Amino acid sequence: MTKKRKPGSHITCPVCKKKFYYSAKASPIGRLSKHIRLKHPRYKRKKPKRKATSKQRVSNEKNKSILELLRIAFSD
Repeated sequence: MTKKRKPGSHITCPVCKKKFYYSAKASPIGRLSKHIRLKHPRYKRKKPKRKATSKQRVSNEKNKSILELLRIAFSD
């Protein structure tokens, strides 16, 4: 006779929906991370960094020009 598991007593892989249960041997989080690293390497890749939008670039240019004017004004 097997024990019934409580609902929510496992972690599921977001890619293949394999379930990892709690046991005395190892944490399911560690086993899940190893599983993802070995079986789904493309899923684990880093997301590309977001580039600055044109509005952010314009505001950065304005800030740089203001700082340059202040440096010129206070350099005397």
